[in-house]
Amino acid sequence: VLECRQAAEWLAQQLQAGAYQPGDVMVLARKRERLGLMQAELARLHIPAQQPEKNELADMPEVQDLVALLDVLVSPAHDLSLARALKSPLFGVQDADLVQLVLSQRALDSAEADPEANARAARRPWLQVLQQAGDLPPALAPLGERLTLWKGWVDTLPPHDALSAIFHDGDVPARYATASPASQRDGVLANLRALLAAALQVDGGRYSTAYALVRALRAGGIRAPVRAEMQAVRLLTVHGAKGLEAPLVLLLDT
Repeated sequence: VLECRQAAEWLAQQLQAGAYQPGDVMVLARKRERLGLMQAELARLHIPAQQPEKNELADMPEVQDLVALLDVLVSPAHDLSLARALKSPLFGVQDADLVQLVLSQRALDSAEADPEANARAARRPWLQVLQQAGDLPPALAPLGERLTLWKGWVDTLPPHDALSAIFHDGDVPARYATASPASQRDGVLANLRALLAAALQVDGGRYSTAYALVRALRAGGIRAPVRAEMQAVRLLTVHGAKGLEAPLVLLLDT
């Protein structure tokens, strides 16, 4: 992650200096996973980027945010998934608020009078802390109730219906439209619509579960909508870039 962040910031300096346009740049890596990290860092700096080599729906950052949300609603102990969802445009939580969440977690754990109960509570899930703690910062205070509502939908409704309800209640498309650069906005919204469509494709939709949907998306094989962006940084594996050229080629993981 650090390498991708440094590379993205260096690339932003080159673009701001006017030396290159995003379409002049090709970023290469040995593995596709690193390209996904690079795309997320470029998005943070509002630099358009795409992975034309393989357009997996699960590789799209906005889809990964929603999959992380579903994951923690299905498996409440998955704190890393909750952290991703909280920091995404879904909620826009800052690092300082996550620190306060950890402090609230420790306070709840230490409040246990029984040492054995305290040992069991040492790994109290963050989702439970959001539901129970009363001293959370304003950015976190209302989230326990909302996530509890969403978890109820995920537990009782077919995946598509639960996702659709979350999209409406959380104003998900509008949040991502606001957070996305204009050059990427249409692609982000198309990927969110494709996620809803995928919820109807896995196991016939109505007979699937949210857990099965998360597993299917992470397994790959579901393609994202194809959108050719001429003025975007191209993110490719070394193998996929054979025969291509660009004014500026940036190599990761070398």
